Amino acid sequence: MLRKRADAVPQLPLSARLAVPVMAATGGSGRTTVARLLGAGLASCGSTVVLDLAPRLSSPWPALLAGQQAGGLAVLPPDRPLTRSAVQQACVVQRTHAVGVEAGSGAWHLLSDGQDWHARPLDLPENPAAWYQLAAIGGWQAVVADTVHPLAHDLLTARCAGKTGQTRGWYDLPFSVPVLCAAATAQGMRSLQQAVMVLHAEGLPLRRTVVALVATGDGRPPVAVRTGAAMLTSRTAAVVQVPHDPHVHAHSLAAARLRSRTLQAGDRLAGAVLAAAHAAWGRPMPDAPCPAPAASRPASASLPPPWPPSPPRAPAPRRSSPPPSPLLDEESDMSQLLATVHTAAVAVAVDPHVRLLADAVPNVTPEMPKDVDKPVQSLLNWTAGLGLAAAVLGGLLGWAAVAVGHNSERAALAARGKQAILWSLFGAGGIGVTAALVTTFYNMGK
Repeated sequence: MLRKRADAVPQLPLSARLAVPVMAATGGSGRTTVARLLGAGLASCGSTVVLDLAPRLSSPWPALLAGQQAGGLAVLPPDRPLTRSAVQQACVVQRTHAVGVEAGSGAWHLLSDGQDWHARPLDLPENPAAWYQLAAIGGWQAVVADTVHPLAHDLLTARCAGKTGQTRGWYDLPFSVPVLCAAATAQGMRSLQQAVMVLHAEGLPLRRTVVALVATGDGRPPVAVRTGAAMLTSRTAAVVQVPHDPHVHAHSLAAARLRSRTLQAGDRLAGAVLAAAHAAWGRPMPDAPCPAPAASRPASASLPPPWPPSPPRAPAPRRSSPPPSPLLDEESDMSQLLATVHTAAVAVAVDPHVRLLADAVPNVTPEMPKDVDKPVQSLLNWTAGLGLAAAVLGGLLGWAAVAVGHNSERAALAARGKQAILWSLFGAGGIGVTAALVTTFYNMGK
């Protein structure tokens, strides 16, 4: 059965790159176990690497580098350009032996800090773009990142500080399908639901987010877990149950064998991630874009620096402002102009020899011709009517966007709908006031 499922897994194109950050709201959520299962499951789809983002003394991954010759992140020089062979040689090759799969299949790479415990810690960067650059140099098709930051706390902190944050940075990577982990307990489900609520409030795409519920013991999950999983199924891309495995519980990542149902859960996780990716970007997946330079230079001694920036451009010369008008901008000239006008007015009023060119026309009341008055009135009325109609139509479209965004879990669309409603109300009020003022002044001029 596993053999047939492995053969049915779609292959990633050689030029594609799928990013799969494994995140959680709290510790003890099974992120490392899920990352290992994803590395094994995606290995049958293309070249796969698991990136360990945790510090060395708080991560279980470095134990896998002890008996191998790979040096890990510490052997990557920070002052020289990296090559694909150098990055891949720094990794540890892992193999998964599943029921019905030949020995040697399912190989994937692990990149972690394999130094001794007393060595100087590496200052690992927090910017997801730096890790994406490293994966691009290695040429892997699937990149699984075992993150360490608490998801909900990171989003809230970034929002208060006005920054992007690590969670949003992973979501914004090209072709990224995040996996959200939680323990299959009542407390774990509460933390998971709170994290989903924060993701929804921040407008992050839940439709390409896969949820992994990691069981902490044998037996049926609690009622709260089953109910929460049923509710999350309609809001996220998929909800996958990861069963309890005593081998993982006893030996952690050093377990040489896993239960067949645990490996099947890894296949389901990989299939859910690929299905979400194909639903979002089509099948086959598009080519991976060339990664842009990171915003800041990684301080780690193991990660490559960002690509060299372009040479600074020379500052544009400041354009001098035009000289002021010699008549209107100088006080002395303005005073002379006013004095001249005042003198002319006095001369007209006092001097009897000064005469106007023409006297007032007797018995004539000035008024606007009817041939001009009627079209102008029609133009003003049509302008006000069309403006109010457009404001009403904008309000209706805003309410429709709010309804569609709420029902389809698209927070950005609902937010734009609310803004459209507010702008329609302001527009209608502005059009009404402006039309009344224009009509009043026009009638006064008649």
